[in-house]
Amino acid sequence: MACKGAGMVADTSATAVLDETVAWLNGGLELALAVGRFSKPSEVFATLAQVARDLVGYGSSAVLMIDPRGNLRSSGWSGPGRQLMCVLNDRQPLSVTDTGEPMAPAVRALRTGTSVWVPDLHEDSGCAAQVSAFAAEGLSAAVSVPLEANNEQLGVLECYFPPGRQPCADKLALLERLARVGGVAIDLVLRRYQAEQRILDLEATNRTLSRQVDSREQVQTTDARLMEVLFEEQSLDGLARVLATRLECAAIVEEVGQVQPHTATAGCELLPLSPEAIADGAVTMRGQRPHPSGRATLISSDPTTNMPSGLAVPSLLAGELTGWVSTYRLRSFDHHERQIVERAALVMAALAQRQRAEREVEWRLSREFFDQVLDIRADTDISTVVERGLSLGVDLRRPNIIVIFKIEPDAGHDPGRAAHSSARNTRLITAVQRFVDMSPAHAIAVARADHVVVIHPADESDAVDELIVRLQDQMRAVRAIDSLATVVSTVCREPADYEPNYRAALTALSLKKAGSQNGVVRVPDLGVYALLLNARRPDELAAFAADTTASLRKYDAENGTELLKTLRVYLEERGKLAPTAARLFVHANTVSYRLNRVSEITGGHPNDLDFALRFELAFMIEQLAGTAAVV
Repeated sequence: MACKGAGMVADTSATAVLDETVAWLNGGLELALAVGRFSKPSEVFATLAQVARDLVGYGSSAVLMIDPRGNLRSSGWSGPGRQLMCVLNDRQPLSVTDTGEPMAPAVRALRTGTSVWVPDLHEDSGCAAQVSAFAAEGLSAAVSVPLEANNEQLGVLECYFPPGRQPCADKLALLERLARVGGVAIDLVLRRYQAEQRILDLEATNRTLSRQVDSREQVQTTDARLMEVLFEEQSLDGLARVLATRLECAAIVEEVGQVQPHTATAGCELLPLSPEAIADGAVTMRGQRPHPSGRATLISSDPTTNMPSGLAVPSLLAGELTGWVSTYRLRSFDHHERQIVERAALVMAALAQRQRAEREVEWRLSREFFDQVLDIRADTDISTVVERGLSLGVDLRRPNIIVIFKIEPDAGHDPGRAAHSSARNTRLITAVQRFVDMSPAHAIAVARADHVVVIHPADESDAVDELIVRLQDQMRAVRAIDSLATVVSTVCREPADYEPNYRAALTALSLKKAGSQNGVVRVPDLGVYALLLNARRPDELAAFAADTTASLRKYDAENGTELLKTLRVYLEERGKLAPTAARLFVHANTVSYRLNRVSEITGGHPNDLDFALRFELAFMIEQLAGTAAVV
């Protein structure tokens, strides 16, 4: 019902009117000051509720604003009864939409645009949901005045009264004027607040865009530096330095799958607790398996090495893992920084591809040169061959030796595992090439089908021994490579010496000379055996030895005798019975008996020169091949 109806008490005293006018002016001034202070909307709501209560002089006042869901919620309160505010906001919010149920006074005020006076809240059907809360707070009446500005409904100014209290018509008029002023004040503050929020949002957006621009510029600048590493510096150390400088982190770039893998580090000083662990090699990703897609891997912090969390990206070349690029720092890496690390891994793969291409070109050139050396004839222009050797780093005018390295097949080797053998041979030539490159000597490494050849100055034997020892140590450290056969040829003093000396060394390699020291056969130390190494067909030598000893070997196997061993010792003792018997720990008559059995089986006699020479050659071949029995 409208507040201007019957039952309103009129206070016509001049003093009361003056006081109310002053109170209204003071209230308007407070609102103006609140707006002028650039207050938050909540402060204006609270000020409006406080001014309304001061004008009434008793009870409570509330500012109910329409929220985005179309509900009236208390945004400002003054006086007792705050529990009622919780009921209105949380338990029984007032919907301004038509729900078909009795409307609360505040909703009616909004819909009619006029003030609504309710002298008894218990009798108003629209207050049924809140009547118990009103009673608990000692409130029995209420007046609702709409708040609007620019023809837009904002909410309601509502005052609550205890029993026996009600506003006079003048005070109601002042409340209505206050509501109009308050609506304008609220509208101004809300608009200003929204404008400020838009400014803040724009500033935040601008900062975000600025960071994105800075990040992209960082990515572009870093890309340029990475390209410099790829095309100019071409080193893993340069790659690590770029990451450490651009990302302010500790960077580790490590190779994988090499006989002598290289690890580059930079920025270790940025992690004061971890540089020793990095320098000692305790921080590594070599043992990790990358994700099949090559995605980056997040690294958890490690208290054992004092390393913080980090990011590791695998470097993949045609699906093969060539290394890891890992970065560590106390703060996490954002999307753009992660892209930089991923780009660094791509650069590492490109460097590996370039190194492979360069190695393959170098190997092809050295192979062609060595083939030319092996094909030297009487009409060959030696100066051209020598000049080409000098361009590759070897001087054929000085005495050189040939060193052959070959990985021997494992026990139970499967010939069908060609890919595995090829990978091991690639590791071998890579390792040999590295050691040759590190040596100050004028040497060259040549990759052949299943072995590696090194042409090395003969007068630097210590360097050759060091090369052999270091290579054997490195190859033993590579899994699945247990046996490395090595042959050192006789000295090549003329270009024409290379072909026969290489063939002799290759024959020694294929026959696996027994008794070699540390797996190394030195052809000059073989004496008379070296004559046999010049045979064109090592397999013919082996066949000759097998045919010669076949009958005696078969007889010994079937009868448990030692005729073949007795004959070999007898020939080594130059046909003397006593020394032969002493070495075999038998009587001289036993030796004579065994020799007679040899004659019966073979049809020849050990004292016959042709017979003795044939078997001595067979025994020498077996010794070269490593199949002779130990005596």
